[in-house]
Parts: sequence; C-alpha cells; structure tokens
Amino acid sequence: MALHDDIRSFTKKYKKNIETRTELNDKLFKICDQDKWLKTLKNRAVRCQKLYKDNEKLISGLNSKLCGELSDKAGEALFSSIFDVFFDRFEISDVPIIILLCRTAAEHFEKKKDYNRLVRIYAFLTYCNMEYYSRIRVEERDKTIEYAKKTISFKEHYAELDDPEARLRIFRTYANLMGNVLEEHTGLRDGDFSIYDEMMALWSSETVQKMDGNNSDIRNEVEWMKDNMVYVCARNLLDYRTVHSEEIRNSEIAFIKEKLEEHDKDIEKNTICWIADMTLKIINSEITPLDAIHKVIMKTDAIAKPDFEKLTPEENCDILDEKYMMMELSVAVLRKMDFTEKERTEYGRQITFRFFKDIHKIPNNLFTNYVDDICKEYFSMVRPFLNGVGEKEQKLMQIFFLRQPLTYIHCLLVGSLAYRLGSAIIEKNPEMLVGLGELDSIKDVISKENGILDFVRRAGLIHDVGEIIMPTIINMQTRSLTEDEKSFILKHPEIGVEYLKEDTDFEPYRDVILGHHKSYDGKSGYPAGFDNTASPYRVIIDIISICDALENAEDYISRAYKEPKSFDEIFREICEGAGTTYNPYIADMIKNDDALRKELRFIVTEGRIKATQEVYRNIVTCVQYGGSPYFRLNAVDMVNDG
Repeated sequence: MALHDDIRSFTKKYKKNIETRTELNDKLFKICDQDKWLKTLKNRAVRCQKLYKDNEKLISGLNSKLCGELSDKAGEALFSSIFDVFFDRFEISDVPIIILLCRTAAEHFEKKKDYNRLVRIYAFLTYCNMEYYSRIRVEERDKTIEYAKKTISFKEHYAELDDPEARLRIFRTYANLMGNVLEEHTGLRDGDFSIYDEMMALWSSETVQKMDGNNSDIRNEVEWMKDNMVYVCARNLLDYRTVHSEEIRNSEIAFIKEKLEEHDKDIEKNTICWIADMTLKIINSEITPLDAIHKVIMKTDAIAKPDFEKLTPEENCDILDEKYMMMELSVAVLRKMDFTEKERTEYGRQITFRFFKDIHKIPNNLFTNYVDDICKEYFSMVRPFLNGVGEKEQKLMQIFFLRQPLTYIHCLLVGSLAYRLGSAIIEKNPEMLVGLGELDSIKDVISKENGILDFVRRAGLIHDVGEIIMPTIINMQTRSLTEDEKSFILKHPEIGVEYLKEDTDFEPYRDVILGHHKSYDGKSGYPAGFDNTASPYRVIIDIISICDALENAEDYISRAYKEPKSFDEIFREICEGAGTTYNPYIADMIKNDDALRKELRFIVTEGRIKATQEVYRNIVTCVQYGGSPYFRLNAVDMVNDG
C-alpha cells in the first residue's frame, strides 16, 4: 500500500476508534435499567482495552512510515488528515497525534514553499499547543508563542495566499496570541498593546483591505480582538493585583471610552461594552457598591442560557464566555469596592450559586478541556466566599463529579478506603496517630475520632486535585502516553498544591496532595524534592498511598491501558513493599485483620460498581433537570449498603 493510502487508512481507523470510545462512554449516561447498565459498563471496559491496543498498533505503524521524505500525494493526504482528526476548534480529539502530523506536514510544505498550507498547519500547532500543553507547563507557552509568530510571519506573503481560510488563520492566531497566551505570559496584564497594534496595522493595510475588506469572517475576528482588548483593559483597571503606571492606566481608560463611543446606542446589547461602562463608573465612584453588585447580578441573569440541543457549539461557548466575564466582574466588584463582610459573603454566595447552576447543565462530553478550564478558574474566584473547608471540598468535588466523573469515582473510593483504614488504626493502633496535629496522646486520638476520620476521608477525596487541570486524553488514556504526557502526570501533585496554595483551609492537606506518590522510605516516587518522611502528616500520606494503590490496581473501568489486578494480588505487592514502598505497620494491620480486608475488598469491587452507577445516574439527573447533584461522600454508607 502506498504511503498516502496508509495515511488515509490510519486517519479513518483512528478517528473511528475515538468515536467508538465516545459512544461507549455516552451509553452509560442513557441506560436506566441496573442490569443492562452493569452489562454495558463491563462491555465498555473490554472494548476500551481493545481500542487501546488497536490505537497503539496504528500509531506505531504510522510512526514507522513517516520517517522518510513525503511524496506530493502523501503530503496532501497528511494535510487532509490533520483537519479530519482535529474534529473542530472546541474539541481536541488527540493533540499529540495532531502535532505529530502537523510537524511532519510542515517539513514537507516548507520545502515546497506552500504558504497556504503552512499558515493553516502552524495555526493548528499554535492552537493545539496552547490548549493542551500550555495549561500545565508555563514553559510550554514559549513554544506556543513561537508557533504563533511563525504563523503570523506569513503575512509577508499575504498577497500570495489564495486560500481565504489561510488568511483568516493569520488573524485568528493574533487573537489566540493576545487573548490566551501573552495575557497569561507577560503581555496584556502589563499593558502591552503591541500585538493588537500590529494586527490592526495589518488589517488597515492596502493589500488586506483590497483582498478581505469585505470578508465577514475576518472582520468578525478583528471586532473580537477590539472587544477583547476592551475587556482586558476593564479587567486590568479593576484587578486588585494589577499595578500600572498612570500613563498605562490613562491609555486603558481612553481605549475603553473610544469603544463605548462607537457603541453608544447599544451598550446594553454588548456584554463587553456593558462591563467596560460599569468599570468606568466604578473607578470614577459614580455608583455605590450595592448598586454595582445588584446591576451586575441582574445583567448576569439576563444573559441567554446555553441550549445544548438547539444551539451550535460556537453559540454555546459564546454564552459561557459572557457568563465567565460577568463572573469575573462580580468578583472584582466584591473585592474592589467597600462592602461589609456580611454583604461580601452574601453576594459572593449568590454568585457561587449561579456558577454551579450553569455548570450542572453542561453535558459531560461537550468541549471538555474548555469547560474544565472555566471550572478551574470559577472555583478559584468563588473560593473566598465559601464557608470553610467542608463547603469548599463539596464544591470542588462537584466540579470533579460533573466534569471528570472517573477521577471523581477514584477519589471517592480512595476516600472511602482511607476512612475505613483510619477507623481500624484508631481502634487497633491509635499510637500511630499521636503527634498528628494537636493529638498529644492516645486519649486525644480516641476522643477526637470523628474529626480524624473526617480529615482522612477528605484527604482521600482531594489528593488528586491536580488532575482537574490534566487534559482529557491523559485521564482517559486511549493510547500510551507520550514522554511529555508522562512528565505532566508526574507533576499533578505539585499542580494540585499550586492550585490550592492561597487557601489556608487546605493547608493541612498540602503534604498529602504533594506526597501520596512518594515511597514510605522517601527514596523513590515523586515529586523528588518533597521529603515525606519529614512531614508531620506522614501517617496520613501513608494511608492515602496504600488506598491509592488498592483502588488503582483494581480499576477496570477507567484504566484501559492495563489489565486490572485482583485485590489479593495488589495487597500481596503492598506486603512485599512494606518498609520501603509502603508503611509496614499499616500493611501488617491489614494482613492480620480478615474483616478489614473484606471491607476494603468490597469497596474496590462491588463498591466500585455501585459508586460508578450512582455517579453516572446523578450526572444525567443534573444535566436534564438542573439543581445540585447528590453526593455519596460518606464511606460508612458505602460499606454498610453492601
């Protein structure tokens, strides 16, 4: 078979496998009958393992054939594959594969100086790198910027670009560079308008106006850039973290005023103009704090609701973007203006309620990376308005529950295992917990049992909070991970700690989040720079480490990349690693307690199936009928119901 036929065959089969995986997941949200659902769950596990092996074979075969120089037919086939595997701009099916195809295609078309193809390829590389890698590693943003500047460099050949889509991609890359990369990297928060000015100069040029002055798609992209600049300026002016010179501040105010003059008659219809107008009123003290927050909440409620059956993905994303901007404005108003603590808490809770009401209605399988990012940012914004670690944990778990149900189920089961293990330690070896926090004696341990178990359970629930930022493909794993992805996985404890670092309520859980993948003796595991043996929470880390191992090894539902082990197999490995990898005292306690082993085994077998079915059923209820999801966070119920 010729290489171009091999490429087309790969694309067809690989895309089909991705679609099949999606269909298998979707079925779990549609079946109500318990027996049919359980049969579907088991069939999904078997099919996903086969898909994983098929994808491995496909990728390996393609890699071996893309080493040499491409023929023209192969180059065209590869170019077509990029836009076939890449389903649309909101759902990234498998970025590392796309990047592999893009880099190979770019090398081919560079030799041919095919600027039309090169613009589109580098634009995709910019977007893929931005959406997939930059969200985890700051240093990857430099690579994204490099791809973006390469894309934009083809403006020098604008007159030679006969593909309107290629010309559009230059402007869209400007938008991505400004709105998603530099904004978080160095630029716009520091008042850097240079990218915007460069784009406007290109748009105003004689060549562009002659070719595309009436191109509605490009005009819309330019208008989006203008709106985004206004929004960034407004946000900078209200951001308590941003300190600008008087010159930059005045330039931002002038830019906003210019935009408002253009839209004088339709400010109410344009959300960004409305935000800008409100910003000027706030900084000029033309509105009271209570009037400001009331108007912001009313405006938020007036925004259309997403409709995932009737509206397009683009339209729904636009609505979610508007709601996100209003959320940012709400939080800025509460932080910037002079409220009483009671008022700030009351209105903060109203904002929080609106956020979770919106998120509950978003289908789990729609624009996952995009919505996961919004959820991460939303939670960070509303966290100060939540009441203590208990409510914060509840809301954090709602995000896991709705957006990453398999991660949620894992955390739920680890929390359940930890609760039961903690209970056994208090009963049989309470001295292990002496010295933890304010526990100075065995008497303290016994008298504070409920508080200890609540802490242990919560540690299990939030230990993998760093995975909320992981791209979906890493959590789903429909193929073996790339080296970059493996390095991302190793960073999830540090990512979790970084995400919660400004919240003192989560400080007691810091070491557990950071150290649950360290060996008992501290000589292996990750992160390398963390010494779990010196942690005051070492015993809790040890508990979560063992529970994490028990849960992961038995998981046949979400881990298609490996055959599950039985409870007895993994427990035997824990015993063999006692004293080095795992806490020897906890391992011995489990080994010598038949009833405890039975309960732990139940949680990761029958308990797993019950938890999975309940989670999926409640997600369906949430999306269809709204309201808050029902949570089973009580480990005792998980066991007793059995």
